[in-house]
Amino acid sequence: MIKNNLFLHILKPMIIFILMITVFLLIKNISDFTPEDMFSLSEKIESFSLLDQEGKYHELSYYSDQKVIVIASYAIDCPESDQAVRMLEKIKRKYAKKDGQFLLIDANPADTREALQQKAKISNIDIPILMDETQLISDSLGFTHVGQVVVINPKNWELMYRAAIDNRYLPKAIKATLSGRKIKTPLIDVQNCIIPYVKDSAKISYEQDIVPILEKHCIACHNKNGSAPWTMTNYEKIKGWAPMISEVVKTKRMPPWGPDLYYDQYTNSNHLTIIETQKLIHWLEQGCPKEPHEEDTLPKIEEEEAKKKQGWPWGEPDIIVAAQSEEQIPPKKIYEYAKESAGKINNTKDLWARAIFFKPQSVKATRIASAWIDIQDPEQVLTNSSIQHFRTKTLLAYHSFNTFAYPQIFPKNTGEFIPKDSTVTFQTHYKTIGKAEKDRPQVGIYLYHGDPHTIKPIYTRVIEFNDISIPVNVKNYEITTSQILDQDIYLYACGFHMHYFGRSGKMIATYPDGDQKVLLSIPYYDYDWMTPYYFVTPKLLPKGTKLTLKYTYDTSVQNRKRPPVGEKVLYGTSGKTEMLGGAIIYTLADETIKLQ
Repeated sequence: MIKNNLFLHILKPMIIFILMITVFLLIKNISDFTPEDMFSLSEKIESFSLLDQEGKYHELSYYSDQKVIVIASYAIDCPESDQAVRMLEKIKRKYAKKDGQFLLIDANPADTREALQQKAKISNIDIPILMDETQLISDSLGFTHVGQVVVINPKNWELMYRAAIDNRYLPKAIKATLSGRKIKTPLIDVQNCIIPYVKDSAKISYEQDIVPILEKHCIACHNKNGSAPWTMTNYEKIKGWAPMISEVVKTKRMPPWGPDLYYDQYTNSNHLTIIETQKLIHWLEQGCPKEPHEEDTLPKIEEEEAKKKQGWPWGEPDIIVAAQSEEQIPPKKIYEYAKESAGKINNTKDLWARAIFFKPQSVKATRIASAWIDIQDPEQVLTNSSIQHFRTKTLLAYHSFNTFAYPQIFPKNTGEFIPKDSTVTFQTHYKTIGKAEKDRPQVGIYLYHGDPHTIKPIYTRVIEFNDISIPVNVKNYEITTSQILDQDIYLYACGFHMHYFGRSGKMIATYPDGDQKVLLSIPYYDYDWMTPYYFVTPKLLPKGTKLTLKYTYDTSVQNRKRPPVGEKVLYGTSGKTEMLGGAIIYTLADETIKLQ
């Protein structure tokens, strides 16, 4: 009896200990966290797009090939930021060096791009710092303080974890996400700096605030005669499309605008300002409120814009040139194809154009179009004319019909030279839209009459590289080409040309003294948005300046517009091939022509 009691006395603690270990392991296997002060998350994260401190484009959905995404709030002047970043970098190296995408996000209005670049360099921060200028993304992620972090599962875009950056729970959250296990979030008090959200308490009015934004940035395409797939006819239509509008604005897919305004300003800019973006998104998230007494002027605005699309933008042109043949566009869903046709101007003398308008018969089926001047006797023109840079085949007009800005008025006191007996060659890239279409494009030419007495001839030069061979399943394949200017020029505009594999591009000027300037940067290139971008102030580029095009291509499955591909992507004019082109629109610094 004494032996049995002694045995039980010894065995009982061992049994209790084993049970405690078993329970602990079960709890750890289920949640990987201790049970105190924990709660479950059940949120889905919507995609968004932001630029980092170096101007690189980041779209959340693009990282769907990763196993875990970690985003942490950041600010330069917060004392805890450096420590939090060091901790985050250490966790990244240990747990998710190859399988995860780590990002910082800065919503502090005081933190400029230059300051972030300097801070990243001094502190050796190798995690991209996203600039959340509208503060909408940080707010949607639930960040209230600097040093908070979220863990996202890219398989279903579920928010797995939101808390402060720490060495205990964050690594467990990352490991659990990588292994596909459910986790819980600990309730950790955040002591770091509060994010200084700037929120306008004023009520947002549909008629006073939202309609002007839509009129300025959207209606030019979203009318019944425009290129957009749906029409902004009234308030009810906007409310019905509210989720989609919110998505395309947050991901910067709309309105059409590519250039990074950090480098320069452009006269044909169509980007949403910070205030416009905040007002539009907040109004959409509030359920699109509209007071009963508010008049809906959107139908009238849409109708007026649709009428404009049927006619000529500046009245009847002086000359209208039509393509000789009509193109029958099939309804079948195919990638775009190019078609050339010609039309004679029948001009008996030299002409000077002050504006050009390319008018397709089918706007919705036309993606991009260009018109080229071909002359009958190039040797005579070049011998007798004082035009220094005229080529026997020169670009007259270039338009993208998926953007807002295809009317082309040349800058003040400049003009396009059209020699006598010229022919216009039309090159149109068509897309199929589900129904058969017909197209016979026209070009309207508006001439100079009277003043000014002297003008500067304007030219278009294309810098191109045709030896293209891009391997498949590569996210960022870079191709670079350059050209050196042989005369002093004033640069008025420039633009890029790639197809569906194009991802980003830069045009960089290297001056004779070695100084460099980015003339145009498009962090997210979209084939549908090609258009020349006109500088607010023309750039004087001296003889010897080297213009470099630096383009990146994406042939991976992450490219949502990628056409079917073979082993390589080669040069060509169709949507399944690629091109590398950069257009510059310029005048010669020392050339002026007196009009007769």
